Amino acid sequence: HTINDVGIRNSIDQLNGIGLDHLVFVSTCSNYGLIEGNQLADENFELKPLSLYAKSKVATEQYILGLNGNVDYTPTVLRFATAFGLSPRMRFDLTVSEFTKELALGHELLVYDANTWRPYCHVLDFGRLIDVVLQAPEEKIAFEVFNVGGEVNNYTKQGIVDAILEQLPNAKVRYKEHGVDPRNYMVDFSKVKKILEFEPKYTVPNGIKQVLEAFENHIFDHVDEQRNVYGNY
Repeated sequence: HTINDVGIRNSIDQLNGIGLDHLVFVSTCSNYGLIEGNQLADENFELKPLSLYAKSKVATEQYILGLNGNVDYTPTVLRFATAFGLSPRMRFDLTVSEFTKELALGHELLVYDANTWRPYCHVLDFGRLIDVVLQAPEEKIAFEVFNVGGEVNNYTKQGIVDAILEQLPNAKVRYKEHGVDPRNYMVDFSKVKKILEFEPKYTVPNGIKQVLEAFENHIFDHVDEQRNVYGNY
């Protein structure tokens, strides 16, 4: 709480009057938590954060949006989908890359709650959208919240596994119910598409292919020996 809530508010309080143009706050679609049925969560959907991480993100969102009329810069809140794709600081603790890594290494993959939904977005698309926000007219992005991703990348865990098995048909997968992470949500990305004309260039199968090619080229030969390097464990 001291760092993630109080600390970030104190940091934000230092931004007024220093000549800042934009503040882009990276939040998360995890704020939606658990959604029953097949509803798509848009930016006005009820927030049900389950983790301390998401609860802190919601608190900071509310603090930033409450500054309207009291700061001389333009804040924008971006609720990121779950990241995938190759990056210089590669993470294998996120679903698409984790599943692909395990099966690429020949491990048996244990999948909990295979029918739960989550949105995903490639790291390069995140970077592209941040650039779009920084170039956008103030009236489009001031004190606005955007879900970041595309509906094409709303996937169940089963859907991700199926996409990997198309490229690794002999991989071994085992399923189990009642995992420790109950999150289940699909997200509506129509606002970012309409207002900022943003759609992702990369799909989940694109990201899977990238990771598999990286393993084939021996880029991550020591990944299992350097677990803490490749994730926020």
